[in-house]
Amino acid sequence: MALEQFGYSYKPGIGGINFTDLTLDYTTEQLFNGGSGRPLGGLISPEFVSIRDLEYDQLLMYSRATPVEKKQAASMSLSIYTRSLNSELKLHPDFKGREFIEYCLKFYRQYFYPIRSISCNWLERPGEVNAPMYWAAIDQGLSEVDAAKQTWTGRVLSQLSFTKVGSVVNELEAINQKGIQATFYHQSVPIENRAQSHLWQSLFGAIQ
Repeated sequence: MALEQFGYSYKPGIGGINFTDLTLDYTTEQLFNGGSGRPLGGLISPEFVSIRDLEYDQLLMYSRATPVEKKQAASMSLSIYTRSLNSELKLHPDFKGREFIEYCLKFYRQYFYPIRSISCNWLERPGEVNAPMYWAAIDQGLSEVDAAKQTWTGRVLSQLSFTKVGSVVNELEAINQKGIQATFYHQSVPIENRAQSHLWQSLFGAIQ
């Protein structure tokens, strides 16, 4: 079954990903070229979407959905690495962070369940965007919740109706990484249910 494009940009010779060339196949990695001509690999199922650069494994876009609310909705974890300080690719020409988030929200709504919470881990590592923005906001006197909203991810998710922050954890001891974990909820989720919604989080998700 060929996938839909869901608005993700694709311009041959320039950049982007043609998702219509891919199928739902999570047993074998599908090899293809991005719009820029770079070699990419994709693994896609109704529950996860994974796209990586075959030459630079640290550059990838990944999301996983986990059912909640008696399988009427889902939570999503994200790992998006579009830039690196350790390679010639300072910014990947085919990986579009915001477009990938929007793509996944539409993808899971069609093939799985609508997303109601998004869990993000911002690791303090070279090339990371959100962690420095978060700590800069903390230094300016903002609360942890407001600081999370001021990051690149927080602003994008707010524009996509994920306007509530239920929890922020500044130490990621569970995965032995230094960073911040923030969980955003759709505006339709009552904020008083955030404690229950915290159970929806996947262990690992990162956006850069």
